[in-house]
Amino acid sequence: MRWANIATILVSAVLVVGIMAYNYYDVEWMADVGSHNDMRLIGEGIYEYHAKTGKWPSKLDDLSGTSLPLKYPQWWTDQLALDANAIVCPKNLKPDPKDNGHVILSYHSKGLDAERGRMWVCWGDLRSGPITLEELKEHMNKQKNVENPAPEKN
Repeated sequence: MRWANIATILVSAVLVVGIMAYNYYDVEWMADVGSHNDMRLIGEGIYEYHAKTGKWPSKLDDLSGTSLPLKYPQWWTDQLALDANAIVCPKNLKPDPKDNGHVILSYHSKGLDAERGRMWVCWGDLRSGPITLEELKEHMNKQKNVENPAPEKN
């Protein structure tokens, strides 16, 4: 009977640790999906703005003339209130996203990820993902004619 109690306690402890680890990584994954989607929507809005006006946007508010505020009204007002996304469109972008894979269109500069040195970016070909602040600065220095430079420090 004593061994059965010890085995039950041991299995329960392993199960609790497993559930906690699963929930921790699942929550982190959900936050990553949210940042990924935000960056992609902003990237799509940048190309939509260019298709409508013939110009590239210089700030997030420029995208109010696109379909983003109509499709995602709550998300849009949240993005404007947060003021966490910077648009950095260089002047020499091409209208086709496939030709701009080496260019950063926008980045997310606030929040816990940014404070820890992980910046979410949207690339010119509409890929999105995290890079370090140093990588962001390096890419921004390579890009010419950038409206908004990379932040100095978080």
